[in-house]
Amino acid sequence: MKYAATIRWFVPVSMILTANLGTLAEEDSAAQMRTWNSTIGTSIDAEFVKMADGEVYLKIADGRSVKVPVGDLSQEDRSLAKQLSAANRAAPAKQLSSVVKPEKNSANAPKPPNALVSMFGDELVNAGREKLDLSKLAAADKIGIYFSAHWCPPCRAFTPQLVNTYNSLKKDGKSFEIVFISSDRSENGMYGYMTETKMPWLALPYSSKQKGKLAQKFAVRGIPRLVIIDANGKVLSNDARGSVATTGEAAYGTW
Repeated sequence: MKYAATIRWFVPVSMILTANLGTLAEEDSAAQMRTWNSTIGTSIDAEFVKMADGEVYLKIADGRSVKVPVGDLSQEDRSLAKQLSAANRAAPAKQLSSVVKPEKNSANAPKPPNALVSMFGDELVNAGREKLDLSKLAAADKIGIYFSAHWCPPCRAFTPQLVNTYNSLKKDGKSFEIVFISSDRSENGMYGYMTETKMPWLALPYSSKQKGKLAQKFAVRGIPRLVIIDANGKVLSNDARGSVATTGEAAYGTW
């Protein structure tokens, strides 16, 4: 609704209000038509539109928009205006979040190849104990499978090197992910190890039956052990620990 100039007009109860000078956007009303009271005892029947810059914007029955200083309203109506304004701000945000919130298994996410599902199942976890699908792995060119545990001194020595290498590769835009296979003595021990060493990657759930199958598949006899595969399960390096320990991120090009 647009007005060419500021006008002053009289409501039936003689309360003087100032009409909006500029453009008042067409907005969904947060309340129906009601009576708004002033501090001097006058009133107006209008519909709440919004509150901004210390003024309340109202729409009267004939469609005109008016604005009233918040301080001119009764204490009860000032409180109501603040509540309605908050509701106006929250409603669009809530609607937007419901639209853009990603689904756990989004249709737009890359579908993991059968080889990855066969190896890891359909669910992984992060250091925050969140359950996630395999879409990150499906999008990776190279995937590290890291067998390790906190109680193992060589593991505690190598893990920080691997974390630094991973972070450097991601910073350089390399398509690389890692899945941690824990041999810790408890689930809390696994998450404690991930948190302490700031592991940025995903892990098999502690109770996953896939852990034993993967250890058998890659003939793991000791830890730490780092196996590199592609998204189709092809082995690119059966033991990449040495290359990471000696050359860091340069090892990526040798896999």
